[in-house]
Amino acid sequence: MKYGIVCWLCCCWATAFAQTEVRGVFLQDSIEIGLPVRYALVARHAPETQLTFPDSAYSFAPFTFLQKRFFPTRTVGKWSVDSVVYELQSFDIARSQKLSLPVFLQTDSDTIKELFAQPDSVILRELVKGDITRQLPKVMVTLQPIPQEFNYPYLIGGIILIFMLSLPIWWLFGGRIIRTYRLFQFRTRHAIFLQEFNRLANRIISRKAIADIERALAIWKKHLEQIEGKPYSSYTSKEISQLLKNSALLESLKTIDRAVYGQDISNTIEVDLAVLRNISIERYEFKQEQMRYVDKVLE
Repeated sequence: MKYGIVCWLCCCWATAFAQTEVRGVFLQDSIEIGLPVRYALVARHAPETQLTFPDSAYSFAPFTFLQKRFFPTRTVGKWSVDSVVYELQSFDIARSQKLSLPVFLQTDSDTIKELFAQPDSVILRELVKGDITRQLPKVMVTLQPIPQEFNYPYLIGGIILIFMLSLPIWWLFGGRIIRTYRLFQFRTRHAIFLQEFNRLANRIISRKAIADIERALAIWKKHLEQIEGKPYSSYTSKEISQLLKNSALLESLKTIDRAVYGQDISNTIEVDLAVLRNISIERYEFKQEQMRYVDKVLE
């Protein structure tokens, strides 16, 4: 609607004057910093005159160019009227801001002539009253929660970096690390066995319970299986003594078998349990030396 009024005023103005003229006016009386303001530039000229209006490359100081809108040429009698509405913005804090734009005429001698409109001014609307340098900022005393976001690109990058650094370390020391870990597990299992076996042996001596003797024999065979890698739980006492080549072990196993299966607990049960404990320690130490020798060979 405002654009139509501007064009209608331009046509009326063109019929009222009998010479080439340029006029520029703001379509608003006041502006605010950073908000758009419209400026109309109108030129009355002879129909054969070649005119050019400023574009985005022109300096609109103290304003900056946003966009423009052309209106069709209107001819009334011997005169034509061209008009453009510019959309500008300003960040200047001056109270009154002026603007004067030209149109460019091409003369018969192929030269460009600038015809400027009379300056028009617009008032900056003050949103902050008084001396701005003395204004104190408002302080927000209520803390606002800030949502935390996990940085997944950094996490992925870190994982990739750790993986790339670990490859050469694993290539150089991977075998040694695995062997060291297996030896650690081997020592840990033996320490746990000794702790449990000694606890049962003490209970057997004090309580003479068949269930404790049976439990001690079972965990002893299971521990030998882990050391030797053979199914000791399925072997008879005679087969175990022959495999380990220990005659004293056979007598101790017979005494323990009589206690478990015949409910006959001998007074030498403490000695027999000590024989089983010593056999397990010997087999553990022998196997440990084998593992260490293999490590030295591989190194």
